[in-house]
Amino acid sequence: MEKKQTKVLVVAGPESTGKSTLAQALAQHLRAAYVPELARDFMEGKALPLAWEELETLYRNQVQAWKASLDFSGWVVWDTDGFNGMLWAKLAYGKRLDFLEEFWSLEPWDLALICIPDLPWEADPLREGPDGRWERLEYYTASYQATRKPFALVSGEGEARFASALNGIDDCLE
Repeated sequence: MEKKQTKVLVVAGPESTGKSTLAQALAQHLRAAYVPELARDFMEGKALPLAWEELETLYRNQVQAWKASLDFSGWVVWDTDGFNGMLWAKLAYGKRLDFLEEFWSLEPWDLALICIPDLPWEADPLREGPDGRWERLEYYTASYQATRKPFALVSGEGEARFASALNGIDDCLE
């Protein structure tokens, strides 16, 4: 039997936009493998902000998880993207994660959904704050526009957000 090709769906966007909830729901709906964002578990219990070396370790682990998922058959849903790490490194540290930029430049995904910040901000000690979410959306949109891959914006709350994501997938695959 021939192995099916891996299809990677990335769920991206600014903080507190429902990415993890959406990514998990899409993985279940698509009967897909799911690669979580590793930052939350990695940062739990650590002093913030992370030291630069810790950020590097976090994203080396994330890249390893992404690479491992490329061996799967069928759909894989990634609950974060490389642009997030590149933005974090630039804004918080004024540095670059060259290994992350190198991996992400290969455009290893097939399509992306970018969650817009139309959901209410949910405070969380691991999040930076509600300011700048719309500006970060512009960064994500511009970053994906610069690639050769399709993407769609996702909006709405609850079931409407899920439906928006499914419509975005359909539009990207046409």
